[in-house]
Amino acid sequence: MNEPVIPRDRPGWQACIDRLVAELAEVEPGAEVQMIDATILGPKTMFTANTDDGRVLVWATLAELAHTCGQCGTVEPERITWCAKCAGKQR
Repeated sequence: MNEPVIPRDRPGWQACIDRLVAELAEVEPGAEVQMIDATILGPKTMFTANTDDGRVLVWATLAELAHTCGQCGTVEPERITWCAKCAGKQR
């Protein structure tokens, strides 16, 4: 599977995406995540998966990313774009 394209302004998402790629390769080797992007409604993705296990992993990752700071990777209980520390650094 190719490494999915993620937005350059979201380096904090990389560890979560790396974990998804590794877990998806174990559960469904033929699955592919082409991209993961940030939208006003939360993270979205383009992917192909033929099993429920593969789809569940992708959707769980999107749910986690919705709570993950795009800059530093801090996970918060509420939905965030940036954590409090990184929000002040954004342009």
